Amino acid sequence: MLQTGDKVLYFKNTCEMVSIIKVHNDDPEEPYFTIQLADGTEKQTVKKYLGSYAFSPFKKENIFIR
Repeated sequence: MLQTGDKVLYFKNTCEMVSIIKVHNDDPEEPYFTIQLADGTEKQTVKKYLGSYAFSPFKKENIFIR
């Protein structure tokens, strides 16, 4: 579950590391998120455009988790 303060990947028209500023639960369909991009810009988005990386010390590559 994504929470305020989490660092995640944002991948809509880009792929960059962002911070979750706020989790909004007022939409009965699904939660949405206010994120802060690397340049300081804030945007609202939904979970399908967010993901995270997990680092495995046993593999040479990182694993994308959606």
